Amino acid sequence: MAQNLAPRSWHQRWSSLAVNRCCVVLVAGLSLAIAYAGQDAYELLESAYSLTLVGLLVPFLGGIWSRRGTSGAALASLGLGVTLWVTAEQFGLSDHGTLRLGRWSFPWPGVIGIVGVTAVLYAFLSSLPSLFHDERRRLRSTSSDHPPEGQEA
Repeated sequence: MAQNLAPRSWHQRWSSLAVNRCCVVLVAGLSLAIAYAGQDAYELLESAYSLTLVGLLVPFLGGIWSRRGTSGAALASLGLGVTLWVTAEQFGLSDHGTLRLGRWSFPWPGVIGIVGVTAVLYAFLSSLPSLFHDERRRLRSTSSDHPPEGQEA
């Protein structure tokens, strides 16, 4: 976390060891807060598995089996899955139920429904020809068509 997620300004102000220590204290504090918020270990484990399922399953499987999958589509499906899951947890809809917002009510399909919605979003964004495609993929395809001078194809 200290090397990949901490802002660059932290590394400019403090030494690498100080940033690592801050991140360890931050992660420990967040872990402790989450542990005290849960009722028991099984509930915490269930939440961790649900979050992993809705956030990582679709990008992981899309990356393995899809040639057209893009990093933008993976990040969008991950973000949507986590957002829907957090919303479901806040409204107490981790399982099947009905979401009531004012005078409107919506059927809530649960975690499997969230995975389905993120899969549809991933497939849709991966199928778009110009949006969310890696610039690196385009550059690789154009550089392989024209090898550097002095080298034969």
